[in-house]
Amino acid sequence: MSSKDPSSKTSTSTSTSTPTSSQPPSSSSPPPPQHTYNRAGELLPDVAAKWGYTPKDPQRPLEPHGYSEEEAEKMRKKGVNPDLKWEMERERREGNRSWWGRLTQFEISPTVFQIWKIMKDFNPLTTTASDLQKWYADGSLTCEEAVEVYLKQIIKFNHRLRAVIQTTPLELLQKHAKELDSERKSGKPTGPLHGIPILIKDNIDTDPALGLGTTAGSFSLLHARPRQSAPLVRSLLAAGAIVLGKANLSEFAWILGDCNPCGWSAVGGQTQSAYVSEPWHAPEPCSAHSNCGGSSSGSAVSVSAGFAPVSIGTETGGSLVMPANRAALWTMKPSIGLVSQQGIVPISDFSDAAGPMTTCVKDLADLLEILVDEGHRDRIPEGGYANQLKGSWEGLKVGLLDPKDWPQNEQTVGKDDEFVEQQLDEIEKAYKKLEELGVKVKKPVSLISTDELKLDEGNALFDLWKNNLARLMDTYLKTLEYTPVKNLKEIVAFNKTYNYCQLPPGINQDYLLRAADCSYTLEQSKRAIAHCRQVARDLGIDKTLRDNDIDVIIGPADSSLTVLVAAAGYPIASLPLSTYKGNGRPFGLVVMAGQWQEGLLIRVMSAWEKSFPVRAVPNLTVGDEVEKTEAVKIFT
Repeated sequence: MSSKDPSSKTSTSTSTSTPTSSQPPSSSSPPPPQHTYNRAGELLPDVAAKWGYTPKDPQRPLEPHGYSEEEAEKMRKKGVNPDLKWEMERERREGNRSWWGRLTQFEISPTVFQIWKIMKDFNPLTTTASDLQKWYADGSLTCEEAVEVYLKQIIKFNHRLRAVIQTTPLELLQKHAKELDSERKSGKPTGPLHGIPILIKDNIDTDPALGLGTTAGSFSLLHARPRQSAPLVRSLLAAGAIVLGKANLSEFAWILGDCNPCGWSAVGGQTQSAYVSEPWHAPEPCSAHSNCGGSSSGSAVSVSAGFAPVSIGTETGGSLVMPANRAALWTMKPSIGLVSQQGIVPISDFSDAAGPMTTCVKDLADLLEILVDEGHRDRIPEGGYANQLKGSWEGLKVGLLDPKDWPQNEQTVGKDDEFVEQQLDEIEKAYKKLEELGVKVKKPVSLISTDELKLDEGNALFDLWKNNLARLMDTYLKTLEYTPVKNLKEIVAFNKTYNYCQLPPGINQDYLLRAADCSYTLEQSKRAIAHCRQVARDLGIDKTLRDNDIDVIIGPADSSLTVLVAAAGYPIASLPLSTYKGNGRPFGLVVMAGQWQEGLLIRVMSAWEKSFPVRAVPNLTVGDEVEKTEAVKIFT
């Protein structure tokens, strides 16, 4: 379409008419929606004000667009005038932040208004993978457009949040997105992850062909090259997911040193919470309430900040649950072995597991099913995990722990009586609501303390991790096609040599130093494992479930429950609840069950999601300017 002569524009009129243009709408199109326009196609002031539109210079003619003809033709097929879109983007670049409301010169058709509605509704802070699938299916959004939205959200806020450590090269992302769009257009069968952008924690191997490294946050692995992607990444790609990039983390998944700040890595810097206005800084405790939690820090912050609808993190003893809890996300650490550990920078083959992070339970169910290792597909319930999305407590028997018996760790979090008071109050209200809903609950139920994990002069679980780390790390490094460091001791030496970047003030590598100089024999490992299993399973979770005739156990997320679960090898999942009045950071509960009971946990999560308020969404800030979340649009 050509631009209109400004002299032909009229002042605002109260008449209702359709916009005029040099190329009128097709006569076969249905009647346009009834809105109030002037004769030039501008929305009238009353409607414009309601939609937040204040044009910078409505009299200026449209300039010819700068898109390629192929791009322009794609826009025209959607009913979008490329000249106008170019004008919108120019106005945005020049500082007119209300450009998105302008409809001038659009060819009025149902398609156009459908696209405008997606522009209006596509808030990356709240849009789920399921939403994207719906829009892909009806043709109102493409994977290529979705990728653009998330990349721009990353560009806009990652400089402050430092949640993403690297992004896939743009040309590779665009190529992959176009291929996925073509597959859908050609009618190729697609699943729930087809075309879904995802971020992967940077301790999970990605093939160099994807344009991404795998550093675990350490410069010692900056030039390391895996031979191939981890099995879980290959499964995601086969399902049609598109890897946007790698998420920041606590370096080496928080085993670099003692009480280093959660979310810090030499390569990625300090990840910050999207919810807390005052960022974490030393000398606050390493996981103070202002901290985002870890070690899957970037995986959690990225999803909460709208950098991707879903992500993958890993956990040994709390690294999924803790950051997800502080980002109001749904996550699950599955039973050990359900998801392949191959291709993940290790801590412990006894406790390591990868898991999903999402903003809704359906996305978690869909993502978990893709992650399940081929050797354990028979563990998936009949009909898939999505079939467990009942949204009902019917048939579930729930045991509730007394939160006073499971306090937070004041050594790493700090003492905060206000938080504890609010947490206890809101958990008690949540328990009461479950009773009011008619849920079959038993409270309080007792559960063995993590103190019982003590063995000889130490902790059986923690000693198992430390004394097997060097062996596992050396084995992992041998799987790489190339690595500058060949074993754990060389990593320690690298850190000493380049201490100005690897060990800046406030960062230590004391844990690696200890782990590099000790190892367990096979018999020592077996003894520690047997003790962990007896305490956490036989005398712990299994006993509580059996003695109380319950299906699941619920307790506070800000606690050591993740340690007990790590010793058992059982699944655990997050249940978002509220936000701390002191600084806005979210908190909630966790739910545990026996081995291979992921489907049962999804039933509980689905019921919880329906019963409790919608998860909190952050107000992202840039300097003093608060971004209005409802105004984040597709063409930002």
